[in-house]
Amino acid sequence: MRQVILLLGPPGAGINRLARIARRLGFAAPEQAGAALADFNARLLAATGRAPLDPKPLPSRAPDPRQQAECHAHAAELLRDALPPRRPLMLADPALARLASLWPDIAHRAGVTLKVLLVTDAPYRLGRARRLRPEDPLLWLAHLLPAEAASRQLPRAILDQAALSEDWRGALSRGAAQIGLRLPDLLSPRMVEIDAWFAAEEPLPPEPPPLPEPYPLPRLGPLALALHEELQALSGGGDLNPEPWDAARAAWRAAWTEASPGDGASALALPDPPSRGLSPPAPALHRAPEPPRHLILHYHLFKNAGTSLDHALRGHFGSAWMESEGGAQGWRGPQIAALIAAHPGLKVLSSHTALLPPPRMAGVVIHPLLFLRHPLDRVRSVYDFERKQATLTEGSLLARETDLAGYIRARLDKPSDRTIRDFQVHRLARAFPPTEGSEAERARNALDVLPHVGLVEQYNESLQRFEAGLAEAFPGITLRPTQANRTQSPGMTLEERLAAMRAEIGSALYAQLEDANAQDLALHRVAQRRMESATA
Repeated sequence: MRQVILLLGPPGAGINRLARIARRLGFAAPEQAGAALADFNARLLAATGRAPLDPKPLPSRAPDPRQQAECHAHAAELLRDALPPRRPLMLADPALARLASLWPDIAHRAGVTLKVLLVTDAPYRLGRARRLRPEDPLLWLAHLLPAEAASRQLPRAILDQAALSEDWRGALSRGAAQIGLRLPDLLSPRMVEIDAWFAAEEPLPPEPPPLPEPYPLPRLGPLALALHEELQALSGGGDLNPEPWDAARAAWRAAWTEASPGDGASALALPDPPSRGLSPPAPALHRAPEPPRHLILHYHLFKNAGTSLDHALRGHFGSAWMESEGGAQGWRGPQIAALIAAHPGLKVLSSHTALLPPPRMAGVVIHPLLFLRHPLDRVRSVYDFERKQATLTEGSLLARETDLAGYIRARLDKPSDRTIRDFQVHRLARAFPPTEGSEAERARNALDVLPHVGLVEQYNESLQRFEAGLAEAFPGITLRPTQANRTQSPGMTLEERLAAMRAEIGSALYAQLEDANAQDLALHRVAQRRMESATA
């Protein structure tokens, strides 16, 4: 099973340097996938109402179970994307320590083994780059107390910065051995760079500096020092005694309850770290910037006129058009980006399984295209299509074995089946992580950021809007209307098709189908109003 190692510790404890070491040893995530994980982790922390440098404990209120499940599933997808081939993944982000209790479930969903390295440094030392020494022990406790509790049932080891500074190879080797992590050759010449990083660090003062008065929550300073000494003593091996940590956590929460009651942020929230004042880089030789590469990414939503749009796109771009699919769980940004990078002549990529948001690629401008459709009219089209399919999929077998009413009942009886239940909302909501609101809210917000969204009911007008919106990136683009893979009678209006469907399946089931697609219907109405406004 694939391995993920979490580096859990407070800001200023050398996490960033350990992250550089991880990259040097080949454990780092791909740039885009790693950035997506870090961004989502920051969003999770912000959703609790805490700034990164607010040392107050996270609120104890229970999260909404449905939103928590969505967040964990989303994080698991990002985690799978970030896993490097045939190597463990090492994640280093101070926010991970505060949210450590979430990650065992996330790792289980991602199908990976989770291991932990608890990273510690002297509590009075964290503020070297922040000039914030009085609050150092508070930040130390805010990160290591939750990290210790959440990692008790996981393989874990302790990395002490003093031990790393003295002999980073020995300290790292001991920690890796405790959690069963294989390291590359630490004596190879390419490790000299890591020696330089440790040689350049500030020496640790022999004694803690005196804490200025008035010191916030004075009882917590000695508590952090005592726990740090225990971590140091066990950095060579052995496990922590949970009793002093449980007592410390109770005292920590009690002190904060007295000093800052309620779930809101504390008055001790710290500002962002000041700039280090690095000298400006040497001027580079002037080079004319290369023009960006433009690529159309067609999100081919099932039975939303995607085949007709592909005919139009292929008719203009010819061999620069490609259709490709990801796995059963969907095709996310990093994998899509890899395919785009591997085909420099590609101008259009069409996929049923590509998932929002579009990938971010240096030097490449992605133009997402998709169609929305009246959700109940789409249900009829899905049924007719699956009934005619020659393949033996679950949906096609069901459609051939029953009538439209039976097909609808069978699909709606499975709450996890989104094929005819708010399908479009489900797909558009993925443009934003679950921390950004409900599924319906995220889908509506996607309409604000997606530049090219057409309506099946106004297909020709939508193509004209696509042409106008893409003309600057693709001069001379022409999208000729075609009707491909059509399953319904062309002579009926939308209202007539819906009335015929109601008569066929009955008013009660029709009303149930409307309820199951209430969010899709609302999204379709918003898209209609925007199309009408743009046309006017």
